[in-house]
Amino acid sequence: MLASGSCDYTIRIWKWRVGVCLYVLEDHENWVRSVSWSPEGNKLASASWDRTIRLWDVAGDSCECFAVLRGHEEGVRSVSWSHDGSKLVSGGGDNSIKVWDSSDGMCLRTLREHDDQVWFVSWSPDGTKLASGSFDRTIRVWDSSSMTCLTVLHGHSGWVRCAAWSSNSQGGGTRLASASWDQTIRVWYDPSWDLDAEAAAASHGRSGGELIESHTADVRHLSWAPNGTKLTTESADKTILWDAVQGSCVAMLEGKGTEEKSVTWSPDGTKLACQSDDSTILLYLSSNGQRYAVLDAHEARIRCVAWSPSGGELASGSDDTTLRLWNASDGSCLAVLAGHTAGVRSVSWSRDGGRLASGGEDRTIRLWHASSELFPWSSDVPSEERCFGELTGHTDMVRFLSWSPDGSRLASGSGGDNNIYLWDSQRCALVRLCGGPPDRDGFVSWASDGEKFACRSTGRTIRMWDSANGMFLEELSDSDLTRDWFEHVVPVGGQRVSEEFHEGNLVPFLSNSAEVPRVSPSGEQLVQLRNNVVHLMTKRSVEELNMQ
Repeated sequence: MLASGSCDYTIRIWKWRVGVCLYVLEDHENWVRSVSWSPEGNKLASASWDRTIRLWDVAGDSCECFAVLRGHEEGVRSVSWSHDGSKLVSGGGDNSIKVWDSSDGMCLRTLREHDDQVWFVSWSPDGTKLASGSFDRTIRVWDSSSMTCLTVLHGHSGWVRCAAWSSNSQGGGTRLASASWDQTIRVWYDPSWDLDAEAAAASHGRSGGELIESHTADVRHLSWAPNGTKLTTESADKTILWDAVQGSCVAMLEGKGTEEKSVTWSPDGTKLACQSDDSTILLYLSSNGQRYAVLDAHEARIRCVAWSPSGGELASGSDDTTLRLWNASDGSCLAVLAGHTAGVRSVSWSRDGGRLASGGEDRTIRLWHASSELFPWSSDVPSEERCFGELTGHTDMVRFLSWSPDGSRLASGSGGDNNIYLWDSQRCALVRLCGGPPDRDGFVSWASDGEKFACRSTGRTIRMWDSANGMFLEELSDSDLTRDWFEHVVPVGGQRVSEEFHEGNLVPFLSNSAEVPRVSPSGEQLVQLRNNVVHLMTKRSVEELNMQ
């Protein structure tokens, strides 16, 4: 579901895939400035210019207001849940930040250190810090346990509009990127924000280095490189590539940012693919921002882009119903794969790069040979020869696909039909419908041996299945975990995962744009990416959790 607040004093809750309004909430008496879902997804907080925060129970066939939080002396601009759902924090026009107990609505703390209206409040990915931005042109970073101010960040010459955290330790440690009405973005860093303070101090201290000074419109998307050393920013005027360590502009990339994020990093972070509104893909080198190829063969909007595991090829799906394969080195079109009868909405490479799966608005999945050894790259090879399977059964467009490590299984989902579909890719047959429902992103991850797979589901849970027969194994919820666990474990709580989970080295993710639960390549850890932070569950931490 999707929630929206409006200047007509109402909140609307939508079934967003079909555009149907489920509820209209009319209790507020002024402009609704902010809405925020609880971690479990069954409660909603709304902040209004009528000086109140309302909590709504969104479950079943009803949506009822169960608490009204009063205390702000002026309108409330922002509200946000803590990661464990036990607290709410709000920022208001009375220059204050208030911390609330979500269970009884009691105000726990009031922070009055800003000198003007508080525009936003944002929890760090690990839940240990809170950032607030204000009309006073500053950002304050708070310890979320003691609610003491850790630092004040000065540098913006305009109101601070929004901020995004990044906690990748490479290139200098934890960073906070902020966007302002002064049309700049700044990246901030302080050694005290990093777990490895000694190593961080050896790098450089808090920085207010101005990262952007040439946007003329609001910045809509921030996208970190896989190693955290570079950053792209997208707005209605342009897309810009920045060195996040030095705080310098690398290049201005052609094309304008849209409501949907359009930048995709290659697995090694050396290249960028930028989707454009004019049905093209622009390829750039991330080292200097030089454009080296334009992929312009599609005839309609491009809906999905995926790099091959090697980074040597790129696949794109479009509303023109085709899937195209590109040489990522020179941008030449290697193949055109036709067969879908409606737009292509998802694409996924097998781990060995030899096969592709594409999902479409026609509710089908097509499996393709993508190996040049089997079929030389040539437009003379008909699509029918490359396609070795068509999978049918979905009742809604196929939005995500994920191959097992050995390529023998494929998991797919749409969100709309409330199931994960498990397929035998060799027999092109359905193994089992695995109950969900998956969340709107629905990313699936596999154990390295392929014997289990996990998917993030609605309600912020992770569900696990046996990949051989599709039998459900267990469901893990993050609601029982406290903030102290976020530095060491995946916030999934619940029961023991399996006896073979134990401590080990974490293999970094090559994706940083969504919340993706995955099993590490060793099969010994269950990890989840949240707002650019990887959280890890080990056998030891799960045992300790079970003992509580």
